[in-house]
Amino acid sequence: MLCSSVEAQNFYRKKSPVRSPERTLYSSPPHPVEHHSNISTAIDQFAPTLLMKSPQPQHQFQSPVTDSRLFDEADERPLPALANRSQTNLDGANDEVASRSEGPEPLSDKAAREASSAIEIFGLEMVTKAYSKVYSFREQALNAMLAHLIHKDLADGDKVAVLRAAVLLLRKALTDKVHSVFLLSLNVLRSLLTTFASKHKLSKENIVHVLEKTVPLLLAKGVDTASRVRESAKNFVKDLAGLPLV
Repeated sequence: MLCSSVEAQNFYRKKSPVRSPERTLYSSPPHPVEHHSNISTAIDQFAPTLLMKSPQPQHQFQSPVTDSRLFDEADERPLPALANRSQTNLDGANDEVASRSEGPEPLSDKAAREASSAIEIFGLEMVTKAYSKVYSFREQALNAMLAHLIHKDLADGDKVAVLRAAVLLLRKALTDKVHSVFLLSLNVLRSLLTTFASKHKLSKENIVHVLEKTVPLLLAKGVDTASRVRESAKNFVKDLAGLPLV
């Protein structure tokens, strides 16, 4: 009986599986040193070959600022608005040069009727220049009128007609937007109130007529947006108070 029980235990021991000790989930490889040495050997063996056969990158990074000429060309290109303005100024200059060579444009019917008295005194050519769109012709008309007022001798009956014709053209010149024309008109008005008035002994009534027609225009120029026009008008109005015949 003892032998049979021992044999039975041996029999069941052979049938039952032998359990190996449980391994942890993050167990290290059985031979870490050997595994590491194999990887190092492989890298040392194939690294030169891989480096030789690895293709070079086709697109290399380049700095966006590579050539200063790109910025120079961009700076030299004019803005569209400035280009159009330059072209407009050039066309206007060409038209003015053409008008100077051809002479002032003819008077319109309305301007001829308005300046009929001035045409009788100063002539059609000078009045046509006074109404011209080219400022240089308007300057020539004012210079011609100034010479007429200073140097020409007049009869007693003609001085009033000359005075009224001059005031008619001066009213147009005092509203001119070109500063040089406006300054010339002030010069003519000063000569009219000093040299012409004293030479032909104008009456107080005639002086008042000149002031009534011109001073409101000067006061309007005194609030002009252009500072030099505004200052010129203000200074002239102040000078009027010191004139002997005013």
